[in-house]
Amino acid sequence: MLEFNCPYCTAEIRVGLEAAGKVGRCPKCQTRIRVPELTDIPKSDAAATPSVPPMETLADEVLVESRTPLPDIPSPVGSALPAPSIAQPAGWTPPVDPASPLERLREKRRKGSPYAALIPPLFFGAIFLVIGVVYWIWSQPSYEGTMTGTVVISSYALATDLAGQSYGAPPQPFKSLMQELFQRPVDLRSSLINLRYMSDGQNLRILIRPGVDTKLVQVPLGDNKSVAKFYRNHQDELDGYRLDEMQGALKKLCADWTTASEAGRELETLPKYRETIALNAHVSGLGRICEAIVGNERYPCVEEDAAGRLMFLVPVETKSFNIRERPAADLGHARLFPSTLDIHVNVVIPAERVVPAAAPASAPQSTIPYAGEEPGQESSLDSTTTEMPLPEGSMPSKQ
Repeated sequence: MLEFNCPYCTAEIRVGLEAAGKVGRCPKCQTRIRVPELTDIPKSDAAATPSVPPMETLADEVLVESRTPLPDIPSPVGSALPAPSIAQPAGWTPPVDPASPLERLREKRRKGSPYAALIPPLFFGAIFLVIGVVYWIWSQPSYEGTMTGTVVISSYALATDLAGQSYGAPPQPFKSLMQELFQRPVDLRSSLINLRYMSDGQNLRILIRPGVDTKLVQVPLGDNKSVAKFYRNHQDELDGYRLDEMQGALKKLCADWTTASEAGRELETLPKYRETIALNAHVSGLGRICEAIVGNERYPCVEEDAAGRLMFLVPVETKSFNIRERPAADLGHARLFPSTLDIHVNVVIPAERVVPAAAPASAPQSTIPYAGEEPGQESSLDSTTTEMPLPEGSMPSKQ
């Protein structure tokens, strides 16, 4: 008999000598193993051993696990051969059939999936990607919010001066136009906005005041940190667009004046230069691209100061409106805000100027003089002023 231990579960196994070198299954773990070879026993002696009947095919046979120790078998009398040794050499490992299903499964587990090594880096990479996207979204500036706009109650108009030579206006036509406006200022009036073009003989002075149906509302848009940062980074670009537009408009205005004066006619094209000259002269780059949205109507910015406070002319009954960027078609170039500008403005009246509830609702309003005139006095230029109506539909425009 042969005795050896299963190399997988260490169970002790007994088989006949004729099973040496054959393959069978361990009775305990059912693993296919090969029985050790008996190289020291001659085939004739091994075949003559009658202790174990011949074994059939061991490929599907379950080997018997030894449970009791076997007695020593004495060598045949008169035999000069030593007793067969079944001791296994140190470090011996039974041969394994690589084609067996169990061995193929073990080999597959040892090798693993070719994509298994990619799982950890992909997993942690996805986590870092999500964190990066969230941080990027969180760090993006927001040009939305809510602000308070204050009604400006004043008896004076908004005024600004333009020096023609600073904007590339043709010297001689511009000087001739200034002399005409010095003698005969031009008023452009509507229910929404009143403009006056006048001159000191050298510079063009443009005055703006509300119409009978509008009021001035000042909004500290520069207090919005994102808007203020955007304007600091794009101030030169924004103001460059404004100056280019105003320079081109002044040259066209001078050409119109030359044509009208040579024909002995009045200058009738001033109304079409309201946005490109009059409003551009009162604002900077930020005010030029912003507008107030009241319902479906759009109202431009008419004044901007160095602190980033913008003034809008809106209907007198307006209690709130939104500030947005003007369309690219109106600007003549692409929009510059990286995301949507949408500031909601709640309109308030200064407490010291709120009319008491008991005051007559139809109390007559005093005349609003232009800058430089004293309240309650008539303008000294009224007798020489040329008035032109502004088209009522030209101030607000549909979105």
